[in-house]
Amino acid sequence: MKPTRLFTLLFATASLLTVTGCIEDPGYGKSFNEQRIKLGVPTIKFDMITHGGMVWEVRNEDEKTGSYHASKIIFPMGDNKTEHLETDIFRRKLNKDIYEQLAYSAHFSNDSTVSFEVIKPYYFKGPKSEMEKTATGETKSSSITDKKELTLQQADSILENWALSRIKKEGVVSHKHMQK
Repeated sequence: MKPTRLFTLLFATASLLTVTGCIEDPGYGKSFNEQRIKLGVPTIKFDMITHGGMVWEVRNEDEKTGSYHASKIIFPMGDNKTEHLETDIFRRKLNKDIYEQLAYSAHFSNDSTVSFEVIKPYYFKGPKSEMEKTATGETKSSSITDKKELTLQQADSILENWALSRIKKEGVVSHKHMQK
C-alpha cells in the first residue's frame, strides 16, 4: 500500500473513531509535549482544541504570514500503548481561495524513538475546502496541484519560509495550565 493511501486510511479511521467516541485518549495530549520537544515532533499548541483527545485543531492564521499549524491527528497502533502515529498539518494562505499544505507524520515505536521516514513529509496546493478532505493531496480533484513527497530537511525549509518551525517551543502550555 502506498504511504499516501496508508495515511489517508489512518487519518479517516482516527477521525471517525474519535468523533464517534470509540477511541479514548491514550495519554498523548498536551502532557506529552515535553517528550515531543525532545524528539523534534511538533507540539500541541496552547490554542488548539480537541475533538475527543485524538484530533487537535486551530483555526487562527497568523495575520502577517497567513501560515499556521492547522491540526495534529494522533492514531494509536496495535496493542502496544506506546506505538502511535502523529500527523501534523501546516497551512499557508496564498490568496483568498488557495492554500499550501505540508504534512509531517511521526511514527513513535515507543515513547523515546520516532521516525519521520515511515510516511514522508508531503506538500501540495489547492483550495482550503479540498485540503480539509485530505492531508496528503490524494484526491480526484484537479484543483489539488504541486503534490510531492519531501525529505525532512525540505519540509523544515518550507516551514522556515512560512515563518513556522516543526520544533518551535512557543505555545507549549505548562502542566499547571493544561486542560484534560
